[in-house]
Order: sequence, then structure tokens, then C-alpha cells
Amino acid sequence: MKKNVRRLLALLLCGIMLFAIAACSKDDDSGSTSTSGDAQTSTTPDSTPSSSEPTTYTGAAADGGEPDVVEIGGGTEESARDTLTVAISQDSGSLLSNAMSQPWLTSVGRHIYEPLWDYTVDGKMVYILAESVDGWDSNVWTIHLRQGVYFSNGKELTAEDVPFTIEYYKAYVPGQYREFNLEKSRVIDRYTFELVLDPYGFAPQYGASQLYIYNAETFDEDDMVLNPVGTGPYAVSEYVVNSHLNLVARDDYWGNAPRIKNLNFRNLNEDAQKVNALQSGLVDVLSPIPSQDIEYAKTISGFDVMEFYTTSCPNLTFNIQPHSTMHTLDARLAISYAMDTQAIISLVYFDHARTNPFPVSINCNGFEQDMLTLSDVYPKSQNLELAKEHAEKAGLVGKDVIAITNGTPAYVTTAEILQANLKEIGVNLVINNYDAASYTAVYNDATEYDLAVFTTGSPSGLALSMFSNYVIWGPNRYKDAWPGYDYYFALANASMANPIASERREQLYEIAKLHMDELLWFGICDLSTSAAINKELGDVTLWYNGGMRFNDWYWKS
Repeated sequence: MKKNVRRLLALLLCGIMLFAIAACSKDDDSGSTSTSGDAQTSTTPDSTPSSSEPTTYTGAAADGGEPDVVEIGGGTEESARDTLTVAISQDSGSLLSNAMSQPWLTSVGRHIYEPLWDYTVDGKMVYILAESVDGWDSNVWTIHLRQGVYFSNGKELTAEDVPFTIEYYKAYVPGQYREFNLEKSRVIDRYTFELVLDPYGFAPQYGASQLYIYNAETFDEDDMVLNPVGTGPYAVSEYVVNSHLNLVARDDYWGNAPRIKNLNFRNLNEDAQKVNALQSGLVDVLSPIPSQDIEYAKTISGFDVMEFYTTSCPNLTFNIQPHSTMHTLDARLAISYAMDTQAIISLVYFDHARTNPFPVSINCNGFEQDMLTLSDVYPKSQNLELAKEHAEKAGLVGKDVIAITNGTPAYVTTAEILQANLKEIGVNLVINNYDAASYTAVYNDATEYDLAVFTTGSPSGLALSMFSNYVIWGPNRYKDAWPGYDYYFALANASMANPIASERREQLYEIAKLHMDELLWFGICDLSTSAAINKELGDVTLWYNGGMRFNDWYWKS
């Protein structure tokens, strides 16, 4: 039972962070010359500018073939302070990377565990546990590991740890890393592993940046929940579920030693807690800042605020199974036309968002303006007259529609605004709010709801991945209920394994049209996100899609 629950949790996380990871901002076939990275500490100049106009993250620099690789070396500044405190939320109660919620995975997980490689804010590859990789442009990758890397329990990293980790991830959520064929792969020597992709896929290069390597010899799933073992720069010193997590820098870390010894996370689920913690000096970093408090945070002395658009897009995900009220297209159109997206932008995100007439973010890699005209079906703005017309056709008037949320203020308020919108056309929205872990389990049980407030996103930001994988790996909502599902499934799989960028572009257009015509979900708006960071922190840089590696930072005084 415990393992099943964890797998349910991981399914949502991987839909966001693993299955949807791929490709570059321009989606072309050009390759780049590889250079080996030697260390993992950033030397970007201090930079945390305040900005009223968010910037937009673009995609990775390489789409298949040889990736752009950057070498980054560590600074030697000594810190006058030894502790950095970071606000965080949505503790799932586990430090096993597969079971962490997304905020914890990106903020906490990357300091305990490490992947083979990662990506900088501009999409350049940085080798982490891998020293180099041969064969990027083929379906056989020869991965050369760094030597002298040790896990926090003293065991050395070896090639055996790579297939063990891949096998565990593949079993944890069936379907992920499907391109990695372990039967054909092999350990060449203690520090070299040959990984075979069958079928070929351009996405796994990016997906593997979220593959945190475990120690095959000592791995214990249950023990890892509270006592994780990884190669990262920090180890756990104290963990109280839903309260705080304290990490301490490892003396035996293989890379440049973290310049801040103690990395403490404070779990703050309430928005008011977060801003109070910032103002009182309880925390040094808050990301994201609650939307309603961004402007206020800019006035807090001693902090800089960064704002930027990512590829995240809140949506209404519809359950189209026959038992659901959302089974018919008319029902889904009624809901979508009824929703006042501008009210969501103003009341939920306090105008730190913008309208988005597309199922996924228009910031996604591969998006083109012509895609907005693909469908005559997909709603572009609120229209209560059309909403009522479709509701009457679908027989929704006077009926209950069940919506679920993860209990966060943004999701709950979004549902409440939709509830008020639907009341105007005679439809009753029943809202069931869950905590983060329970929501994940319910979201993956199509018998429990008609629509879910959700968010699509991906570290790579590839539109093709979001359209394809959220549907492929959520068949409980679509399979056997949508006549076009099998064709969509085959097309999506083919596109993700297609090495020719021009053909993938054509497939993306077709997939997007199918998705929009069927209204599998309704994109609400494009989000900007933000971070408040103590001005005394140096080497403040973001990694891909807003990720942070605090071991690269230091106190300037």
C-alpha cells in the first residue's frame, strides 16, 4: 500500500518534471560542439535586479544531437555567515526524490541528490556526475562518470548505480524513461555505462537531468523517506515533517565545497506566513512570492525581487469518462466559456499573469502564433450566452459538477470564481479541496471528479511534451472515452521519437489541433513567478526555468 501511494504521488510529479522534458527553443536540428565541465559552482556576477516587467525563459540550446555544454568553475569567496534559510511549502512527508512534491524536488532534492547533468538558465548543459557523454546524436550514449564521487554514506559512485536508478524510476511510475532499454544497455567498467535508447527519443536528454542517482548497494526505499543518501553537497541534519528541514554541508563532497555551511528550509504553507517570515528576517529567500504580495515584497528593505515568466499555465483538466458530467464537448465548452479568466488574473494572481488563448503556455518552446488559429472550437474569452447554450445542450443546467483542488489559495480561489461563474448559467460547482498528497491520489482516480484545477509545466518548456505526455500518461481520463485517443496516442509517441525537427513541427500542429478541438483541458492564463532574495547574497543565479542551487551562493558580508 505504501509503495502504491508513493507511485500515485510520483505520477503527478513526473507528468510535470519528467515525461514532459525535451528540446530547444528553436526546435532545429543544429548541433553544437561539446566541452567537458569540470565543476558545478556558478561564477555569474552578483545579480538580483528588481523588475516590474517579467522576462521569459526560452528553451535549451540543443534539440537532439550534440548538446551545448558549459564549463563552470567555483569561486573561493569565504562567507561571513554560515546559514541560509529558505521558505518552502507543500511538504509531502518524504525525502525520497521520487516522492517529493515539485517545490521540494527542485529546491531540496537537488541539494541532497544529483543527476548526471543539469541545465543552466539559458539551457546550456552542465555535467554533474557525468564527466562526459559520447554519442549524443545516436541511440547509444556512453556515459563516463566522474571518479572519486562518494555518497553521503561513504559508498563510491559507480556505473552500477546508473542502471539501478533508471530501473527504480521506471518501476516507480510505469512509462517514464520508456526510451531507456536496460536489457540492451551494459556496464562497460567501474565508471562507464552504455545506455541504449530504444526507441530513439530527443526528450530523454532533458528528462535525465531530473534523474537523481541512488546508491545501488545500500538503497532502502523506506529508510530513504527520512534518511536520504545522495551524492549532493548537503546531508540531512534534522527533518520534522511539515515543519522544517535542516541540511549541513558535507566535508567529503566531491565538488567545490558549498560556501554556506547550513541550508535550512522552513515549511510555510500559508501565504501570510511567507511574507511575515520575509519581513521579520526569518527567511533569506522566498520563491515564489504569493502573487498578492509581490508589490509589497518590493518595498521590504534588504531584499531584491526578481519576476519572470515561465512555461507554467494553470488550467481546468476535464475528465471525459462516460460517468462524468464533462463527457460531452458541449459540457466542456459550457465550463470554458463561463470562466472569467480576467477575474482569475486579477483576484488570484493580482495581475501578475496574462491572458492565454491556448491550452499550454504561449512561452512554450515550439509555440507559434499560427497555432492560435488552429481551432474554431477552443474558447478565447468569456461568453456567458454561449456558455448557457452549451450547458443546456449538455444537460448541465441544475446539475452538480465536481471540481477538485490541491487546497492552495490559488487553486481554491480559482475554483470559487468558476463556481460563481457557473451559478450564472444554472450549473452548481461542488468543490472538494485536498492536501497536496491526497490531491495527487484523487487526481489519478477518474471516478472522483469531473474537472480538476491543475497546472501544466515542464523544466524544458516544450509544447510537444506537454500536449503529448499529459494525455499519454493520464489515460484514466481519456482512454476508451475519446474515440480519437488511440490515434492521438500513436501520433504523440511518434512525434516524441522523431529525430527530424521539421516533421516534429508538423506533428505538433496536428496534436495541438486535436487537443484544442476536443478541449481536453482549458488553459486559464500565463503565470509570472517571482523570488525575493536577501541583497547580501552573492552569485545569485537561476538555473533552468527558475530553479535554484543554493550551494553556489555565498554571503558577501
